[in-house]
Amino acid sequence: MMGCRRIKGMIAASVYDDLSENESRELDSHLAKCPKCSAELEELSSLSGELSTALSEDAPLDRDMLPAIRARLNESKPPRALFPRRLVLVGGMCLVLLTLFVGEMGERGANVREITETRASSTEDASALQLALNEADILVDESGDFIRAYMNLREALNANPHAEKAGEVQMRKADLAFSHIRLYAQAYDDYALLARDYPELYRQSRKAKDRLNMLAEAKEVAYVSLELLDAAKRSADGDYASLEKVIVKYPGTFVASVAAGEMAQRVALELELSGNGSATFVDTLRTAQAKCSDPVAVAQLNIEIGLAFWNKSRDFTNASAALNEASKSGNERVARLAKATLAEIKSEL
Repeated sequence: MMGCRRIKGMIAASVYDDLSENESRELDSHLAKCPKCSAELEELSSLSGELSTALSEDAPLDRDMLPAIRARLNESKPPRALFPRRLVLVGGMCLVLLTLFVGEMGERGANVREITETRASSTEDASALQLALNEADILVDESGDFIRAYMNLREALNANPHAEKAGEVQMRKADLAFSHIRLYAQAYDDYALLARDYPELYRQSRKAKDRLNMLAEAKEVAYVSLELLDAAKRSADGDYASLEKVIVKYPGTFVASVAAGEMAQRVALELELSGNGSATFVDTLRTAQAKCSDPVAVAQLNIEIGLAFWNKSRDFTNASAALNEASKSGNERVARLAKATLAEIKSEL
């Protein structure tokens, strides 16, 4: 019987009706023999029906690729103490030092007791959330039960929304919804709530910002772009055409950039398995580009190549050559992104 871990991607995709006919038959055959996966599908379907629509206002978002391009251009720069996003989050709650100057001894004692009890309650709440985080790690690592981990975290957070670990739990929920369960509408809500309710933690997480921007972009097409990307990732390792189709359908987007990166990873894996050694990221991108037949995909890969040259070695000559080539694309969005990226690079010289 097919391994349960392999089938989990199909279970998530089935909630969106995003399976091919062959995949649907494969999934049905597995579910008929596996009570655990059948129960997981039932839980996932129930969870997807509870998607929150109560978020009254969205977090401020950058709905195009340029902010991400800027972040990527800054990847190899040394960290600066003035940039909060480079700091490591040490704690979620600062203790306020209180000095009691006046008042009778009885009032002073009452105030001290109240502060002590409040701190004790806060510690208990934080401990409950830390326990939920630990249990989530066990569920994910030992059994791959992402749905149960998510639901446990949600329950713990609902009971302790203001505790010290609340932001960390919200981040973990969002990561599970995005990376493992692939309920993108829920992931969007979770990351948006992270940005709104725990802004400091959100600002310090490049991953969270990138994902929220990607989800905001995908939301405009009802997350179909991410679903197609998932389907392409599930294709056979040697299948580059499915990933190229995603790039061509959504050029100049976060999803297109991820699809290009996936193509490069497949090239690297093929080289490793064939025993032909390793290659630089630029080389794998160029090999992936050579497998593309559509000029829009070729232009998107040129943007990725330009970024790789700049980020890895600050090689302006080769970076600008690749981006200039992409700027000639007949696809307006790709050409505009290539020009904007080149302008950003030039501004750093």
